Amino acid sequence: MAHPSVTLVLDFGAGPLVVVVVGDAVGRRRRGGLVAGFNLGAVCVGGEGFEAVQVCLSPLVARGVLGVPPGDLGGGVVALGDLWGRRVGAVREQLAGASSWQERFALVDGLLGCWRGTNRRRRIRR
Repeated sequence: MAHPSVTLVLDFGAGPLVVVVVGDAVGRRRRGGLVAGFNLGAVCVGGEGFEAVQVCLSPLVARGVLGVPPGDLGGGVVALGDLWGRRVGAVREQLAGASSWQERFALVDGLLGCWRGTNRRRRIRR
């Protein structure tokens, strides 16, 4: 049985992410990451020269980390910068500067834990 979740992708590589939603012929390029909400079909994320950490968040955790209820994402893909603003650049730098994947995972775990209770309600900039 599938469980509802919000997918968070934190990009930190040299190349942009290319995001293709199945059924949508156009690939959208994003830097800094993205959030994929509920009711989204299959999403392919790839690209040349990109590196990223992907995290699946429960709806309750997603609201605290992102600062918006998951339902406000509209079932689509939202640029992470539209939610976190300038913080995205700092996160990218920290992830790129980490010397191992283990260090990156620990960094993401710590950041998400800190932000879970500190993000106030935001509006999505589109």
